[in-house]
Amino acid sequence: MRRFRSIQAELILAFTAIVTVVIGVAIVVNLVATRKIVEKAIREDLDQTVRRTAERIDGALYGKISELRNIASTPSIIEAAELGRKKSEYMGLTKVDNEGLKRRFGKSKMLNISPKALSYLKKLVDRNQSILDIYFTDIYGINVAVTGPVTKLGHWDDFWWNATMKSGHFLGSFELIESSNRYSFSVAVPIPHPQTGKPNGVLKAIFDFSDIESIVNKIQLGSSGRIVTYSPDYQVITHPIKTMRYSMISQDDAFAPLIDAIESTEAGSFNLDLPLHNASKPSPLIVSFTRTSGLKEFKGLGWIVTAQISEEELLAPVQQAESFILLVGAGTILLSSVLIGIISWRFARHIRRLTRATERLGRGDLDTRLTVTTSNELGQLDFAFNEMARSLKAAMEEIEAIVQYVAD
Repeated sequence: MRRFRSIQAELILAFTAIVTVVIGVAIVVNLVATRKIVEKAIREDLDQTVRRTAERIDGALYGKISELRNIASTPSIIEAAELGRKKSEYMGLTKVDNEGLKRRFGKSKMLNISPKALSYLKKLVDRNQSILDIYFTDIYGINVAVTGPVTKLGHWDDFWWNATMKSGHFLGSFELIESSNRYSFSVAVPIPHPQTGKPNGVLKAIFDFSDIESIVNKIQLGSSGRIVTYSPDYQVITHPIKTMRYSMISQDDAFAPLIDAIESTEAGSFNLDLPLHNASKPSPLIVSFTRTSGLKEFKGLGWIVTAQISEEELLAPVQQAESFILLVGAGTILLSSVLIGIISWRFARHIRRLTRATERLGRGDLDTRLTVTTSNELGQLDFAFNEMARSLKAAMEEIEAIVQYVAD
């Protein structure tokens, strides 16, 4: 009897071990596959976020160019630029440098030949809060009308003026306006000639940078995530922490891994240790980045748009999935153990019943029979035992009859 109980225990252990190994391997495979799938999906989502942010920035900047082109096409601006050209030529200003202009015009910084155009520009500045200042020149680079302070009367030797006349637009980098303590960026477009449509002057506007900042600041990346943009020389352009804005990360060794990663490719996703919000020391982050590339004929400024988020927070869904899989695996092993125990108990019970019947048969009880309760292999074994017992009884009866016949 002990032997069969031992077999039952061995069967339970053997089957449980097999099932546990199979389930364990399946769990490990699922965990690895799940982590890879979820991590890939998360990184793709981050990559898509920075791409969309870069596209929105390019779209907003291109919108400023389009807005300024509409202003430059206003009849009063076109007319004033043409009047400025004629006056510059009449007064012989086409070959006069800024020192010469200063001697002739003193402190004046514009020709002031079109009150109508000047009034129009001032109304624009009053109505449009994003325009901080606006002015335009004639084809010779001499100011025709200005709404705010400018440093000189002639701009023909300025890079922005020449770039606008050559390429059709100019977009300057952001800079601090000390008088208002606000950051701004400049946009310049050509003023078309009334007949030919060719550049006949340049219109330049100074825009408030907060419009661009709002695009970035509206994006939420969990509790620790942030969208940060940098200039090509790694000056911080936008950052959720005000004290970090406009700083140079190239001067901070803590950001060296980020700069190295950005320098290695045009766009991508990396695991880096960087300072995060209020942390004084670097912590593990997942960083995705891309560069602004412009829109249509606008080539963009090459700003670097990054999404930075804590690795622990970002991979929380992966850890939750792993915990769920482990819980399901543990439940499966427990259920399998119970089922294996029940099956092994029934198997061992059948063997013990067959053993007891065999022992009775061995002691001479030839009427011993087993009740066949199933048609499976165990039932067939019971049936074969019964057939054996009947054959043995018939043989014994035949032997007894022969013995009796001989004795008589």
